[in-house]
Amino acid sequence: MEERGKLEEFSLLGGPLHRLGRRLKLVRGETNTVALGLALGLVLWSVLVALAFFEGLGRQLFSLPVIGVHVRLLLVIPLFFVCETALDPRLTAFVRTIVSSRVVSGGAVVALESEIARIGRRKSC
Repeated sequence: MEERGKLEEFSLLGGPLHRLGRRLKLVRGETNTVALGLALGLVLWSVLVALAFFEGLGRQLFSLPVIGVHVRLLLVIPLFFVCETALDPRLTAFVRTIVSSRVVSGGAVVALESEIARIGRRKSC
């Protein structure tokens, strides 16, 4: 039964950025990291704008190549966090389902458990 407990707690979330978001109260619940993504995108975008004005490149800030950077910082980074928020509970349920439905056989459960432990070690770094 102990291996089932390890498999049920499977999550890709964790690591230094997730822990920082929890300390800053930007991660709501266990998996809602959308606010963290928005904050990260806005902070990086404001650094870009501040450095552009500091270097005297304020006029070039709205040229076509730079608008692509604006879109990446303000839209794509938060979308990654939206996807992460939607994907993590589904992956947890998927791992639980493949083990309980015996799609993963007894010997392969040990290999799956070792992979989950490896992922857990990488998250804690």
